Amino acid sequence: MAGMIQAIRKEAAAKKVNIQTHQQQKVYDTLNELYRLPPAEGPEIEFESNLFTRGTGQDRSGLHTSAIIAGDKHYCVREQVLSLLYKPRDMNKHFELSTLRIFEEGNYIHRKWQRLFLRGELCEPINLDQTQNNEYYMLSFSPDAFIWIGGKKCIVEIKSMNEHIYKRTLNHSSAENQLLMYMFLSNTRHGIVLMENKNTQEFKVTLHDLVKEEERIAPFIQRLEDVRGCYESKTMPEKREDCKTKLSRRCLDCPMSDACWATPKERQAMRLA
Repeated sequence: MAGMIQAIRKEAAAKKVNIQTHQQQKVYDTLNELYRLPPAEGPEIEFESNLFTRGTGQDRSGLHTSAIIAGDKHYCVREQVLSLLYKPRDMNKHFELSTLRIFEEGNYIHRKWQRLFLRGELCEPINLDQTQNNEYYMLSFSPDAFIWIGGKKCIVEIKSMNEHIYKRTLNHSSAENQLLMYMFLSNTRHGIVLMENKNTQEFKVTLHDLVKEEERIAPFIQRLEDVRGCYESKTMPEKREDCKTKLSRRCLDCPMSDACWATPKERQAMRLA
């Protein structure tokens, strides 16, 4: 029997067919039923008010989880150390408008689910999209939601994608890495990655347990330790080998490029308070 189940799972994975575990199915059903609920006027208004109060142009200085979990092709320890000392460039000015449109659409999908969580009384407005700070690693992070479901406190990471990618996706590796880092940094054992098809609004979930998966993020935790070590010892790492000039592709896409190539005098104006 066990062999037959394993064979079915192997065939499903090859065909990109998602097989929900019993736990996943229960979480999926709970979240799907949220669509039947009426608006939770008070909490939803409070949530939207919080979004406008703190604004969308938040300061992006300092360490951020998304940079720490970047692949080796993109990760730069020098960039991370610089981010603790100097102001970053406004990267929105460098994005194509098509990219900004995609970002904005993703924001609204996040807000839809966050309001659904409120309707289901799975959380309070304060549990949604609030920036957290880990003082030891000098890092800020903003989980999409902390919710209580099935008697467990969970962090939720929401990802939207077009239909072509959605149908080919059983799990979202980068979202899982980010979620696991959030779980580690906030000492939260359970987490959910929620993936939505932008075209049809279908969705699927994967469930994660930090105790069982912490080894997966060990390399990223080591990166944090390396950055902290450089910062405390006042050691500035060397530039990456592919950053030969400030016009190198890697430099053009780096928020800390201006500080990286500036003279000591120029950097004084960029220092964080």
